Amino acid sequence: SVFNRSQGLIEGSDGFDDIADVTVVGTGVSFYKKCFPNNFVDLMFSATAMHWLRNMPYADDELLHNVMAEPGSATDKAFEAEADADWRCILSQRSVELKEGGYFGCVSFAKTNEGHYLGHSAHLSENMHGHFLTIWQSFVEDGTITQEEFKNTNFPMRYRSLEEYMNPFGGNGGGRGS
Repeated sequence: SVFNRSQGLIEGSDGFDDIADVTVVGTGVSFYKKCFPNNFVDLMFSATAMHWLRNMPYADDELLHNVMAEPGSATDKAFEAEADADWRCILSQRSVELKEGGYFGCVSFAKTNEGHYLGHSAHLSENMHGHFLTIWQSFVEDGTITQEEFKNTNFPMRYRSLEEYMNPFGGNGGGRGS
């Protein structure tokens, strides 16, 4: 739908064809690899993708998603290190593709200092990832999956804090990034 919308093929969408000097391009290449030639892009934008990791750094056999890991635990530290390396890789790839003065915009899942994230906030008493965990554990109990399958089910992603997103820029997340 992204490509159909950009070309005006979805009802109610004008697309970008009639805007002078604008070419909308998408790529199926991993964002951990080079997607465009050097100094090629004026504006890049990514939404809800930067939380995915290249590798599964640590399989916690009691959790499905590392966001529920105890802060400072082996699981938390392993995912934080992998996410930092991956984020720096992504930024490095995009930095050579952007023209001088170009912009890279990113909207991504995150977590707050208060422990809020997608599926868990101050406004909800329930936790989405807790529900997933309960459901997946019930599959072990009823024989739908094995304990080994449960143990090997983990989401290779990290909801980073603002500080984690800002670390490559030398900031602590206290201000606005550029």
